[in-house]
Amino acid sequence: MTDTAFLRVHDLVVATGLRVPDFELDNALTLLCTGREASATTTMLTLAGRMKPVKGSIELDLPDGSTLDSPRALNKHIALAGVSSIDGLDRNVRVATYIREVSAWSSPWYRRTPTDITNIERWQSIRDLFELEIEPRAQVGSLNPTHRFVLRVALALLARPEPALVVIDDIDQVRSLDIRAELIDHLRTLSERTPVIVASTNSDTHQQFDRVISLTQGE
Repeated sequence: MTDTAFLRVHDLVVATGLRVPDFELDNALTLLCTGREASATTTMLTLAGRMKPVKGSIELDLPDGSTLDSPRALNKHIALAGVSSIDGLDRNVRVATYIREVSAWSSPWYRRTPTDITNIERWQSIRDLFELEIEPRAQVGSLNPTHRFVLRVALALLARPEPALVVIDDIDQVRSLDIRAELIDHLRTLSERTPVIVASTNSDTHQQFDRVISLTQGE
């Protein structure tokens, strides 16, 4: 957990016209309560640098002391998962195919991607973190909704090898509150090395987060 703010959001207005309350984050695992608003995903896309804000600023501090404040720079250093228009998975594609493809385009051009994903070191580290027991030869469509969502988070981390921040939209796609709590426990482990922001319409039922911020009513 950090002692100083690493993310500062000020006077932010997103493309849908929603005005986001000012906030600063200095904790490892944060829940953003979005309410049941259509602007929730737009807000997360903006925080992650995938969309330009209409107004306001987002500043992200890196471990090296530099500060990012443009969408392009934020995009390069933030892992994003949970937005179907960006990380939706084709039901007919094998899990291993996605792992190899994401690993290939996120690696230096000169580094060969192993055909056998068990030889992809970064993937093995992510798999161990989330205790994934997904059969690589399985098609995405054979996975249950929870495993599909966890796979999307894992692929986001594979796409950004050393992210400064992890943003996860709409964790409520995991319907079971017990399984959701288990997933958040894994995110807690991840947050010990990389700050994590999770968006949800639900409150912190199991009291697993360092901080909870409402995007509609303040803290």
